[in-house]
Amino acid sequence: MLSLDASERAYAAIQEKIARGEPFLIAPQGSSMFPFLIAGRDKVLLAPIPSQKRPRRGDIVLYRREEGLLVLHRMHHRNGEGYYFTGDNQTELEGPLDRGQLLGIVTRIYRQGKDFSPRRPAFWIAGRLWLRLRPFRPILSRSVKKILIAFHLYKESENKST
Repeated sequence: MLSLDASERAYAAIQEKIARGEPFLIAPQGSSMFPFLIAGRDKVLLAPIPSQKRPRRGDIVLYRREEGLLVLHRMHHRNGEGYYFTGDNQTELEGPLDRGQLLGIVTRIYRQGKDFSPRRPAFWIAGRLWLRLRPFRPILSRSVKKILIAFHLYKESENKST
């Protein structure tokens, strides 16, 4: 998550892209989307969300909190009150958020010189399963982190931010 000041600067640039209907690239910050997105390793391409389209459960969406912070989280569900999101490394839901707070939806993930769609079957299924495992995430995340560190795929010292 960016600081409020950095979020304000990023928001202004993103709003220009959204107004023109252009996709925009960001580098996730913090550890809220671990293990699916890792700060310092991954970048994501987001597309503006057309007014007639609704994000679906499991989509990764950039939204703006009421106080102005930009957040990149996975959509958990939607109901009559609004949209609810959670980070992949969190157990709490955030919401309801209004449709106007949603800025973009992840369409590509860039990782170590390669890119792929978040709709790639293995990634999509794993993300949907991870939503169901929300109560158990703290235990699962620690295990995944240990495995990634053991295989030199994650350096904890570079990812201490929240």
